[in-house]
Amino acid sequence: MKAAERGDAEAQNHIGWVYDVGLGMESDYTEAFKWFVMAAEQGLAIAQANVGEYYEFGKGVPKDLEQAVVWYQKAAELECEAAVEALKSWVDEKSVLYVACRVVIW
Repeated sequence: MKAAERGDAEAQNHIGWVYDVGLGMESDYTEAFKWFVMAAEQGLAIAQANVGEYYEFGKGVPKDLEQAVVWYQKAAELECEAAVEALKSWVDEKSVLYVACRVVIW
C-alpha cells in the first residue's frame, strides 16, 4: 500500500485489483476504479484497459461507452493485448459506436 500511496503505478493497479476481486474483503468497485485511474493516468497500459472495462460495464462508475473506447484505445496504443481484444470485439459487436468514436485498430 505504501508504494501505491507514493505514486507507484504498478502498485496502484495492484491495489485496484485487490479491491476489484475483494481479496480478503468485499469487492469495492468504486475504490478499485479510483486506484486504476491513478495508475492509468501515469500511462500504465493494463490500468488503462481496466479503466476502459469499468466504463464499459459500469463497474464503480456510470456506464460510459465513449469513455470506455477512449481508455481502451490508450491502452491498445501501448500494445496492451487485453485492450486490443476489447476493441476488436467492439468492432464486431458495436460497430456503430466504433465508427462514432473514430477508433482505429491496426
